[in-house]
Amino acid sequence: MNLNNPAARLYEFLMRARAYPKDRKSREVLYELLDTENDGDLFERFGQLRKLVDEIAEENSRQGFTGRFTTYWVGPVQRAFQNVHFSGTWNTFIDSLDETAIMFLESTVDILNERIVKLEEEDLENYRARLNEILEKVLASNESEEFKIYFKNSVGKIIDTLDNYKITGDKALFSAFNEAVGGMVTDENLRTQADRSDFIKKAFAVLKSGLDLASKMKGASEAISYFQDKIQ
Repeated sequence: MNLNNPAARLYEFLMRARAYPKDRKSREVLYELLDTENDGDLFERFGQLRKLVDEIAEENSRQGFTGRFTTYWVGPVQRAFQNVHFSGTWNTFIDSLDETAIMFLESTVDILNERIVKLEEEDLENYRARLNEILEKVLASNESEEFKIYFKNSVGKIIDTLDNYKITGDKALFSAFNEAVGGMVTDENLRTQADRSDFIKKAFAVLKSGLDLASKMKGASEAISYFQDKIQ
């Protein structure tokens, strides 16, 4: 699946959703689908999923795609999200999704895949592994506790966005990058440490490598470039 394609992410969710029995409790199904046992996380992630409809419309408009193939599915999908009863059964969600809507959404996936740079789950897994590896080295290093806490928190937030990338896409990842960069740029003590430490610069080179995953994140690339200028 191309994770940079919002239509692909929505389609993948809906296909998994349709595999559940209609008489299951909606909340139980969503706990499993959204990988949480917390109602707060469930409602937040479900709300983020609903936003994929608008994100797909924006992407279609940006690519110049209009017409039945890219719009027919919108009504049924929106009704599914609107009609679901969290305390009721799963049919309140599934019954709104007819085969034609699913077929047209799948066609939208194919159309957008022709234009959007591909990002695979394996790419995210490899980046997560690099982050965990450099985090271990940072925590075992002689750098200050202040930097270790800052880097651990930054990496933790980025990894959280990787875990939820199927729902939030690159926007949440950009936000985590922006917060990480902003923390360093605005904190004089951390910037001074970075100026004096090649190790810190190496650590952030690993963090920056994640930007290669999402070519749409031009703003994030600019932010990281700004950060690099500040610590060189």
